[in-house]
Amino acid sequence: MPFDKVVVITGTSQGLGRALFDCLCSRPVQLVCVSRRFPDYQRNIAKKNSKIRLVKADLNHPESLPFRLAPIAPLLKKKTAEFIFISNAGRVGPIGSVGKLSSAAICESIRINLTAPMVLSNYFLSLFKNKPVRITVINVSSGAAKHPIAGWPVYCASKAGCAMFFDVLKKQFGGGNKIFDYDPGVMDTFMQKSIRNADKKQFPGLDYFIALKKDGKLKKPSDVAVEIVEKMLRL
Repeated sequence: MPFDKVVVITGTSQGLGRALFDCLCSRPVQLVCVSRRFPDYQRNIAKKNSKIRLVKADLNHPESLPFRLAPIAPLLKKKTAEFIFISNAGRVGPIGSVGKLSSAAICESIRINLTAPMVLSNYFLSLFKNKPVRITVINVSSGAAKHPIAGWPVYCASKAGCAMFFDVLKKQFGGGNKIFDYDPGVMDTFMQKSIRNADKKQFPGLDYFIALKKDGKLKKPSDVAVEIVEKMLRL
């Protein structure tokens, strides 16, 4: 039997998404994880726990997402009293100056950071049209959505566009529903590792991010996950 609370998370293979999985897999919710890949331990937990569903999907192909999610649509719609969508997956690259970026890399980041959250939000909300379901959406945002950072033109633009999309969503689906644009701060994730490995010529702010790691100022994804689950979602 499905739980009356359903939580969908994107990008659960690492970083904050992985920490959210760890935090939520023991909670009384139906957990749906959408990711390109899943660590073995997540697969093993899901095999033993019917309240966890793993949906393999590539956010770089957002047009395919409704098809990938279609098999679990009946589960999402049946007896769901509260639906929670955490749009977490993201890609910081390509890092570099405008004029030196790969066109393919630009398009890939836009699809993952902007198009996929829009497609997924549209799909989920279509499932609950005219149904008495409380909806909570959390867009995991970034300071890059509000502050231009040299070397991050695509990431800044895509996160800013995503923030605006969810602002519009909040306008349309306010009232009893909750739409959050949540900036967790700088976390100790694989994304941060890739940032620290960037070419300083292409990313002038490199030293700042290296210092954050060196000085122990990066947040733990597990701490951020607990804050989201217990303080924001109250699960």
